[in-house]
This record gives sequence, C-alpha cells and structure tokens, in this order.
Amino acid sequence: MEGENHNDNEVTLEIKDKVEDINQFDSVSNVVSQPDKSRDNAKSVLKDTTNLSHVKKHDIVPSLGTPMKLKKMKKGIFVSYSPDAGFLERKFVVETIRQLKENNLAEDIWFDKDEKNTDSPCWFSMRMEAVEKCRAALIFLSDSYFMCPVSVYEGKTLYERKKASPMSVEIFPVLFSSMEKTELPREYSSILKNLVDLTQQHTKLSLAEKASVVIGAVMESLEKFATINTPPTPITPPETEFSGDYKKKKICQWSPSDLQEWIFKLGVKEFYQQSLAENMVDGFLLMSLTDQDMINHLGIDSRVVRKKIMQQILQTLDKEHRSVDNWHLRSRAQRSKPDVIYLIYDPTDVRLAQNVKADLKKEKLAGKISFIFTFPI
Repeated sequence: MEGENHNDNEVTLEIKDKVEDINQFDSVSNVVSQPDKSRDNAKSVLKDTTNLSHVKKHDIVPSLGTPMKLKKMKKGIFVSYSPDAGFLERKFVVETIRQLKENNLAEDIWFDKDEKNTDSPCWFSMRMEAVEKCRAALIFLSDSYFMCPVSVYEGKTLYERKKASPMSVEIFPVLFSSMEKTELPREYSSILKNLVDLTQQHTKLSLAEKASVVIGAVMESLEKFATINTPPTPITPPETEFSGDYKKKKICQWSPSDLQEWIFKLGVKEFYQQSLAENMVDGFLLMSLTDQDMINHLGIDSRVVRKKIMQQILQTLDKEHRSVDNWHLRSRAQRSKPDVIYLIYDPTDVRLAQNVKADLKKEKLAGKISFIFTFPI
C-alpha cells in the first residue's frame, strides 16, 4: 500500500509540474521571450498527457483542485491582404494559405475568411486585435493593398510595432503584382529584406506555382512562430444533394457547394458550373468577380450567362444590405464625403441623437449632417 501511494504521489507531482509548464506557455509574451523553450514544453506536455490513461481521477483532483485542461493556443501568424483585392489576387491569397495549412500551420494562421467574421460589424476591430497580438505577419502587397484604408492601416501598425520593438513581430512581405498606380512607402524599405517578389521571373507561373514559391521562401522561417504544428482538417467531400442551406447564409459565407447549388438554381449550363467548381469558387471569391474575370479566368464566354450571374450577385447583396441586422454592410457601402458628419446611433438612444443634432445646430453644423444611420444592438 505504501509503495502504491508513493507512486501515485509521484504521478500527481509530475502532472502538477506539467501544468506549470502550460501556464508559462499560455501568454504570447512568453512565446516571444522564450519561443524554443515554450514550444518544446508544450509539445512534451501534449505527448505525455496522451499516456496518462492509468492515472485515476482522484489522483489529479485532490492535488490540483480541478482536472488539467489544455487552453487553446492563440493564432500567432496574421494574414494581411487588401479586402478590396480583385478575384485573381484573392484566389492567390486563398491558395497560399491552403498550402501553408497543408504544411501543418492550420492552427496558427489568422485569416479573416477562416474566422468567418467578414460579415461581422466587429470585423475591423477583430482584424486589428489580431494585428496587435500576432508574432508574425504575411502581407500581400499590390496596388490594391496601398489603395485600401484597411490594409494600409494594418501595414502601418505592423511596421510601427516592428520599429518600436524588432523582436515583437516578424514581417514576411509578398509582392503579388507590379506597382503601377501606387508606390511602396519609403518606410517599407526596412522590412523588404524578406520580400518574395513574384513580379520578375515568376510572372508566367500559375497561381498554385506562385503560392509554392512563397511557401518555399518563407516556410522555414515561419515555422519558428508556430505554437503547435497541426495538420489541416480533412476536407469533407461536397454534398451530392442540394439542401438549400445557402439561402440561410450571406454570400461571403457560401462554401463551394453552396455556390454550386445557387448557380444550378440560376439555370446555368453544366459546363460553366464545372468551371466554377474546378476553381473552387466560393462566396469569398464570388464577391470579387468581374465580367472580365469570368472571361479570362473561368472561361465563361457567354455574355448572357455573365450578365445573369452579375445581376443575381448584385440583387442578392442588395437584399442582404437591406436587412435590419446588416446596418454595418450598408455603412461600408457608403462612400464617405469630405466635410460631412455621419451620425450612427442605436434606435433606443433617439434622445441622445437628438441632443447631438441640437448641439451641432448651435455650432451651425446641422447642414453638414447628410446621413443618419440607426441600428439595433
């Protein structure tokens, strides 16, 4: 009996030590200060805890108070791209992320498409929170990147983080296309040592081949910022029968299967359906499609079919924007004007809004309020 108790105590102490290791690994700051040690601790804990089937529950609870739980690790690799990017650029970003996941970085990458928050009113806040906390960032540079306020602000934030504390974040820039309308900001020169330039000898490669070039250039360095290497979740085969689920989702959340059902209901020929399926076009890519994209990249040569698809996309988006819950989508679609005051308030705060309007009137600014937006909490 004494020998058995002695062994149980040793197991309990061993588990307690490993919980302390997990606590040390729990914060981003610890991973930054001791990346190798933290990663090794985490891997050893996961390996050892899989072999604790012989440990009884009462051996753990009296000593620690509660059973040991592994906390979900924070995603440390941020993907910065232009939300206004065209179809080809978006498809390249998606393909690059897919290949990164195949290299066991599935649980470490923060990509807003995968987070399913692109239709959320907190979308920008969530992106910026990820920008502030990431340990590495993969940024896809192009004219579109420097013409979109969201990506410009992300890039500036990452650059300032790097400048203030060089060890706080590592930046991996990828130049997707030649800069014809904009120029690389001067301050970016300090982070271009890791630049993967796809505008030189790689221009004639396919998107998949270009993505492979990026993976080959950054993978070894990017792995250092991974917490736990995890293989991607197996892709489930598309459903053979249509379910109508796409009607309950917003376009940006449509899967390739949802889009196939939608395009089938439009009465589009099977040949064009197959082209969309082969290119894995989902809602994320559909929203960036133009008439020229359908001709050049999807082989949809019928003008009637292209017009039908574009009209249905616009009608579906318009229906989404009119929904009471989608005030933020309508506000995104509004083109801001100079010297105009935009007042956004909750309907329950009507009195507060009226007081603000009264104060603006006193300041002779009432005439500048051209748009008042209400939304429910």
